[in-house]
Amino acid sequence: MIQGIGTDIIEVSRIRSVMEKDIGFRDKIFTPGEISYCETKKHKYDEYGKPMIRLYGKADEFARMQGITKIHVTLSHLKETATATVTVE
Repeated sequence: MIQGIGTDIIEVSRIRSVMEKDIGFRDKIFTPGEISYCETKKHKYDEYGKPMIRLYGKADEFARMQGITKIHVTLSHLKETATATVTVE
């Protein structure tokens, strides 16, 4: 059963700007493994592949308490705009 759906849209340049100025921001939103993976790429802000969400700590605990067993995410982007839609079951 679907418990929630959410969509967000961002300007890629804004994220790039924050990531280049504030390394602490990067460490807050990405895991060490994600950072290492992206650092090997020429185009760090424009990579292809199937996205996934993995929860940790309190977020994982909360999801389990809510009975959330699956999280689906899809991303799409143009040169300067990106969108994400998440569905939780």
